[in-house]
Amino acid sequence: MDPLTLVVGALVAGATALLDSAVSEAAKDAYSVLKTKLVKQFGGKAPMVPGTIEQLEQDPKTWSEPLKQLLAKSGISIDDDLVKTAEALNAVLGSSGRGVTMSVSQEGDNNTQQNIGQMGGGTAIGSIKKP
Repeated sequence: MDPLTLVVGALVAGATALLDSAVSEAAKDAYSVLKTKLVKQFGGKAPMVPGTIEQLEQDPKTWSEPLKQLLAKSGISIDDDLVKTAEALNAVLGSSGRGVTMSVSQEGDNNTQQNIGQMGGGTAIGSIKKP
């Protein structure tokens, strides 16, 4: 996964978790650290970043792509520190059952592929069968 997608994905997962009053303090803290670092790194060259993140916190689905485009257009690279901070947030969210996980398994004679994904405690399962 590219660094920009990883960081925005972690921010979206964190913002989504914050909408739930039962989110852990560790998740709140990890989200706050990522948000602060992101604003510090991008805010100077992309002054709309803080406001876009505030919109993301209200409606993560609607504002994830505009935030990603804004960050991409700024011309600033995602540094290793932001990547590690995003990974730490995902780890905290994952340990509380709110992270994003994906597994793929194949059954039988390679005719069926089952995809299982979880986000925010929900599960989505899809199967692909070869004719």
